[in-house]
Amino acid sequence: MGWSGRLPISLDFQWPYSYQFNFTVQRQVAQGLSLSAGYVGTMSHNLAFSPDVNYPRFTSTATSSNYNSRRPHGNGLVGAVNMLKSDQTAGYHALQLKASKSMSKHFGLTAFYTFSKSMASAQMDGQATNGGAEDASNLRLERGLSDFDQRHNFVAAVTWNLSYYGGSSMALRHVINGWTLSPVVTLSAGNPFTVLAGKDNNYDGVNNDRANVVGDPILDPNRQRSQVLAQWFNTAAFVANPIGTAGTSARNLLIGPGSRNVDMAMFRDFAIRERMKVQFRAEFTNVLNLVSLTIPNATLTSSTFGQITSASTMRQVQLGLRLTF
Repeated sequence: MGWSGRLPISLDFQWPYSYQFNFTVQRQVAQGLSLSAGYVGTMSHNLAFSPDVNYPRFTSTATSSNYNSRRPHGNGLVGAVNMLKSDQTAGYHALQLKASKSMSKHFGLTAFYTFSKSMASAQMDGQATNGGAEDASNLRLERGLSDFDQRHNFVAAVTWNLSYYGGSSMALRHVINGWTLSPVVTLSAGNPFTVLAGKDNNYDGVNNDRANVVGDPILDPNRQRSQVLAQWFNTAAFVANPIGTAGTSARNLLIGPGSRNVDMAMFRDFAIRERMKVQFRAEFTNVLNLVSLTIPNATLTSSTFGQITSASTMRQVQLGLRLTF
């Protein structure tokens, strides 16, 4: 049987706390244009995590099905007991750059670039505190990149009013002027992922073993698209973990493909009366129809191990009219 009822809490549980620190330098380099650079950091301690404190021991008579009889408590009648503890840590460090140009001469720009790294002693993302440790008796194996770690991230938002025509033709002035383009450009590095063995080789009753690393898993991401899709990482660098052992590959060992995206809005107001106008608006998601690949299959026993089988959403267009009076 498994543990039922409320989650037990360790008697020495302490409330989590964080140190946050930043240092920023800002300078105006031209009229309406400013640049800033800053360091941002967060160090978190006593983070909540609930490992199995009744984790089965591996013995010479262990099998894939007798894990309950190998637990230290309950004489084989009690399964996993996840106890809430406050013994985990996390850290985030980032260089943040910003450029801002106020609207002038029909053009405005705000751009951000972040170079960062986020580490955590266990998987603590989301609402659950149990990240599914590979070996609850050795949580040191869980230290790795946070699931949301993204080494590079660039975002630029532009507002561009196209009212440049100053000729005498009223028709051209009416057709060309008044339009506003607002593209948002996003360029991001990939997120980390974990390579799994696909089998419960450590015989703990949970199929979350990581694979063993036996070579260099990194491949050049700038190969031909067909090669990247067929093998994002070196699949020959991983083998199944031996029976009774935890896999040697780290949590979130590899980084997935990055993403490129340009969204854009185009709109214009048409005056009908003094206090009445209609705005035409066109919104484009992934306007350039760029292909951003998703995380590859990272389960060793899968027939598509190492392959990328999906991509981000293709271009989408939405048109609308808004009446203001």
